[in-house]
Amino acid sequence: LTSEFATDATQTMEGAVMGPAAYMSPEQAEGQPVDERSDIFSFGAVPYEMLSGERAFPGNSKAAVLSAVLRDDPKPFQAPAGLQYIVGKCLAKHAHDRFASMSEIRAALEQVSDHHPEAQLSTAPLPVVKARRMTVGREVQRGQLWRVYGRVKEGRGLIVAVTGEAGIGKTSLLEEFLADLGNRGEHPILARGRCSERLAGAEAYLPILEALESLLHTHPVPSLAAVMKSAAPTWYNLVAGNSPETTSTAAQREAGPAVSQERMKRELGALCQELSRKQPLVVFIEDLHWADISTVDMLNYLAGRFAQMRMLVLETHRPSDMALAGNPFRAIRSDLQSRGLFEEIMLDFLDLPDVERYLLLQFPGHQFPADFAAVIHAKTEGSPLFMADLVRYLRDTGGIVEESGRWALARSLPEGPRGLPESVRGMIQRKIEQVEERDRKLLVAASVQGHEFDSAVVAEAIEMDAADVEERLEALEQVYVFVKRGEEREFPDRSLTLNYQFVHVLYQNLLYASLQPTRRAALSGRVARALVARHGDQVAAVAARVAVLFEAARDFSAAAKFFHLAARRSALLFAFGEAFSLAERGLSAVSALPDDLERKRQELSC
Repeated sequence: LTSEFATDATQTMEGAVMGPAAYMSPEQAEGQPVDERSDIFSFGAVPYEMLSGERAFPGNSKAAVLSAVLRDDPKPFQAPAGLQYIVGKCLAKHAHDRFASMSEIRAALEQVSDHHPEAQLSTAPLPVVKARRMTVGREVQRGQLWRVYGRVKEGRGLIVAVTGEAGIGKTSLLEEFLADLGNRGEHPILARGRCSERLAGAEAYLPILEALESLLHTHPVPSLAAVMKSAAPTWYNLVAGNSPETTSTAAQREAGPAVSQERMKRELGALCQELSRKQPLVVFIEDLHWADISTVDMLNYLAGRFAQMRMLVLETHRPSDMALAGNPFRAIRSDLQSRGLFEEIMLDFLDLPDVERYLLLQFPGHQFPADFAAVIHAKTEGSPLFMADLVRYLRDTGGIVEESGRWALARSLPEGPRGLPESVRGMIQRKIEQVEERDRKLLVAASVQGHEFDSAVVAEAIEMDAADVEERLEALEQVYVFVKRGEEREFPDRSLTLNYQFVHVLYQNLLYASLQPTRRAALSGRVARALVARHGDQVAAVAARVAVLFEAARDFSAAAKFFHLAARRSALLFAFGEAFSLAERGLSAVSALPDDLERKRQELSC
C-alpha cells in the first residue's frame, strides 16, 4: 500500500467509476498529517465493498462522500465475526484505533483462519466492530496522557492528576484513555480504587484496598494471587477477607518479622515493583480530594520508589474540594512536583467547536439551525455532563426528532430554549422526573448506599424481588443512563449481587438530598442491616460504612458499635489518625444515648 492509493480512481464491484474521496481516511480528508494507518483505512474500504456489495461511505456528491467518511459508520454486513472485526478495525475513524501495519492485519487474518475455521460457515449479520469516543475535545490532554504513559514504559513512575470541577469529564477522559490503551495493543496491569465522600478521611487505605481487590477480580489468575501473597502477605490477607486481627498473625507466620506500618509500606512497594517488571502497572484512583491520611502517606512512599518501577498512578480530584477539606495531599504535591514525580492535567469547559462536534457524533447528518450549538453551549456553559444530559433531554422529550433519516428540531429555535432548565441541578431533576415512580424509589434507595451500590442490598432495602431490581436497573442503565453496571460479586454469606454505580456523583447527591428526614433514616437503617447480614463475621471490612448508615438512621447505639469496630480496624492497620477520627464519631454517637449503664459501657469501649 502507498499513500497514493487513496487518490487513485478505483472501480466498484459493479464497474462504475468511484472518485477517490470514498477511500480517503478522515485525517486525510481534513488535511491532517497521515501515516501508514491512513493507508489501512483506505485498504479497509475495499474488502468492505467486496463483502457487502456496497460502498462503505456512499454519497451523491464528493462533498456528501467526504461528510460520510468524517461522520458516518459503515452499515453492518454479513460475514464471519472475525472478518467483520478486522474490516471494522481498519475503518475506525481515529487512526490510533486501527491496525498499525499490514503485518498486524495478516496476523489477525491468520488467527481467524487457524482458530475459527468454522466461522467460514457463518452468515449471521453482525455489526462492524468500531471504537466510539465518549468525549469531544481534550486532544491536548490525550496527548499528555500518552506522553506520560510512554515515560512510565521506559521505567520512570509518575503520579498524574486530572483535575477540574464536577461534571467536567475527568473520569470519562481517563476511562477513554484506558480503553485506547487496549486498542493500541497496550496491556498494562490495571487496578482501580475510589475514595468515599461519606467516609472522607476516615477509612484507612480505602482506595488502595479497593485497587488490590480489583486486581484479584479483574486478573483472576493464580500467578497474580501468588505474587501478592508472597510480596505483600499483609495486604493479601486483608483483600482476601481476613480480619485485621488474623491478618497480623497470618502475615507474621508467613513473613517472619512483626507487622508494622513501615512493613506494610515495604510490602506494597515490593508488590508494585514485582508487578511492573513485565508490564506497566496503572492504578486509577477517583476523587482523591476525599482520601485519608494513610493513603496519601502511602502514595508519597511509593513515589519515592518510582525509579525502580514502571508505575503510573492516575487520580482525579476537584481542586475546590481538596482545598476546603485541607486534604493532606496538598502538603506533598509541591515536593513531588519539584522531583518530577507529579504532573497535573487541568480540564476546562468545552468550547463551541466541541459542542458542534458532539452534535455531529450524536446526530449524524443533522439539520439543526446554524446557531443551535451556540444555544446549547451558552445554556450549559460548556459543562460536558450538563451538555450530554440536555441534549438527551431534548431527544427524549421530542425536542429533537428524526425525520426521513435526518435529525432536526421539532420546534423553532426561539421556542426551544424557553423551557430548558437553568442549571445542572435543574437538568438532573428533570431527568429524574422522566422515570417511573417505582424506579425513582429504587434510585433513591441506591443513593443511600452510596455512589456504588449492590442490587441485592437495594432489593432488601425496598423489599423488592432481587431479579426485578436487576431488570429495572438494566433499563435505568440503557434507557435513562443513570447508572452503569459493574461486575457480579459474591458476599461473604455466599449470596450473589450485581455491583452498580451512578454515572456521576451529582446524580447520587441530588437523589439523596431529595429524601425527607424520616424516609432517609428508615432507608439508611435497612441498607445498614442488609450489609451487616450479607457480610456476617467479615462485617469489619465495611464497619465504617455501616456506622455512617446507622448514624443517619439515628440508631446511635449501633453506630457507636460499628464506629468502634472501624476504629479498631484502622488502629491494627497503623492508621492512627483515622482510628482517632472514627473513635471520636463513635463517642459522639454514644453521647446521644440515654444516660444509663449501657451508655457508660459503650463510652468506655470507645
